[in-house]
Amino acid sequence: MLDSLDIFIISLKNSSRRAYCQAMVENPPQNYYSLDFRFHIFDAIDKHSHYFSKDLGYTGFIENSYSPLKLKYSSWFLSGEGREILPEELGCYASHYFLWLKCITLNKPIVVLEDDAELLPNFYQSLIDCLNNPFDFVRLVTRLEKPENSAILGTKKRRNYANPNSEIVLNEYFYLTYMDIRTILAYYITPKAAQAFISASQLFTEPVDMFLLESHKHKIPCFTYVPMSVSWHSNHLDSSIVTPENVATICALQKKLKGLVRSCKVALWSRIANFRRWYYYRYFLKKTGEINCCSAKEQSSYSLPLGFFMH
Repeated sequence: MLDSLDIFIISLKNSSRRAYCQAMVENPPQNYYSLDFRFHIFDAIDKHSHYFSKDLGYTGFIENSYSPLKLKYSSWFLSGEGREILPEELGCYASHYFLWLKCITLNKPIVVLEDDAELLPNFYQSLIDCLNNPFDFVRLVTRLEKPENSAILGTKKRRNYANPNSEIVLNEYFYLTYMDIRTILAYYITPKAAQAFISASQLFTEPVDMFLLESHKHKIPCFTYVPMSVSWHSNHLDSSIVTPENVATICALQKKLKGLVRSCKVALWSRIANFRRWYYYRYFLKKTGEINCCSAKEQSSYSLPLGFFMH
């Protein structure tokens, strides 16, 4: 058993959220556990840093990790976005990438928080539960694209068993689904998952939250701890990515891509992405033995959910 657990808060040096993050490091929640929780600030990779700018000693990291030409063949690009990744999104991906490397170097699990994370009363307990279970990547908060589709997250009460075609809770606290989850606000990660993510990130072909949805790339099941132990702080609206300028840029790019051919491509790739997530959801359940422990009749019920191909 570990005697300490490192918690890294990703924060831009010049961000309005910096003081909030510093306060969390200096005055973390009171700890009643024997495990030492160590909070640190990790300086986020800024689009003005030497990783991007030749004038500041260009390192080649972003150039080697991101190719606009190869991006156009990625499933994220083809399934609807049809745009380049914003510099702020590349910086976000790079920040998480370097923390995955940190996890591998430390050779022990770590926790990663973004700078708009607000810790809930069960935060420490959720980390203890993560350490006591075999799962390698666990979100501490999640946001479904369509929460009404979840029998578990759509209510405030936990359920030990829902429709296994779509979602399930394992070991009482660990929620797994094939449905679309797009947040990396807070998570627990082991060196095994970190290595898998690094190996699958030779090129950045989507924002990092979308990368985690690509189970066919990294082969790591992405669980969510329930009840969630982190929430969004009120400062999350002050984003360095979702700025008026970036929103205008994205809207302008997407207006250029309208048309029947694009609509057909988007529909096709959305269905492919949906099928991939469902396939690996079943694959992960088989690995955990969850399907094998069911009766033959229950196993036969693991079929494509009703409305699966509806986007």
